[in-house]
Amino acid sequence: MHSLSPNLLQLPQCWFPDNLNLDRPDRQNRVKCLLCFSLCHAMIFLIERQIYMGGEEMNIIGNINKKLIFDEDEICAGGENDIEEVIRVTPVPLPEDYIEFLKQISGEDSYGPEFEVEDEGLSIWIWSAKMALEKSEEFNRPSNQKFMSNAWLFGNDLGDLVYFFGTSKDGFGLYRTSAGWLDLENAEKISDTLTDFLVHGVGIDIATSL
Repeated sequence: MHSLSPNLLQLPQCWFPDNLNLDRPDRQNRVKCLLCFSLCHAMIFLIERQIYMGGEEMNIIGNINKKLIFDEDEICAGGENDIEEVIRVTPVPLPEDYIEFLKQISGEDSYGPEFEVEDEGLSIWIWSAKMALEKSEEFNRPSNQKFMSNAWLFGNDLGDLVYFFGTSKDGFGLYRTSAGWLDLENAEKISDTLTDFLVHGVGIDIATSL
């Protein structure tokens, strides 16, 4: 976990009551002291948690689950224009960790990383921004109009299953469905977030099951 800067421990004076006297031994003053220090500890915990979670979300590639094997030399940052286009055309709000991940993998001529699942012989391909845009056009056929108006495709299993962001029977999150029959209502949920999926390993078994 990230350590706090000493400056964060210099707590604002406004957090303490004006009449708080640390030298007074009376019971009322001791209660005030305990309440103030409890508040301080709670605030420090929340700050540390925010720093830790924020760093994890901003650098998914640096925290990839050990079950997922990939070639780091294929990771190329960039693709700002393509990412802006993704944000512009997506029909659903895209999570911040996904957008930040795209910035890490969407460099020039990048198709996105392919993650091989350890000991499974199966793969997970997360598309770069450019590839996601191309796939969106490819799947945007009249028969898929309802699905494509309520989901954003972001990868596949190198087979006949695609991954998407959307809202289905289990709420918003990452889902998978057949590439030949894009079905929003009966899609299978993988995880709530991309960080859960690629960092914590939530849903890897679902994403790669046959």
